[in-house]
Amino acid sequence: MLKISELKEEGLSNKAAASSLGAHEYRVMKASEFAANYDKKGIAKALEFIYSIDRQVKEGTMEARLLLELFLPFAASLAIKKSRYM
Repeated sequence: MLKISELKEEGLSNKAAASSLGAHEYRVMKASEFAANYDKKGIAKALEFIYSIDRQVKEGTMEARLLLELFLPFAASLAIKKSRYM
């Protein structure tokens, strides 16, 4: 989703972005629509959080359920912040 946002900012069409990513155009279109609701910094922060969750689950340092419970309010706050700017 972050890469699609970047490609769309560069002016690429869904078809061109799909070709660049090796993905189906429909998937790019849906991800582009979803990404429009969030700013790039928010998407990047969410990805970092998800990578951190993945690492901690695989290392066994925290329970997956607890990490998911911590992520949900974070993800919701991203949607709230974007809607304030609209």
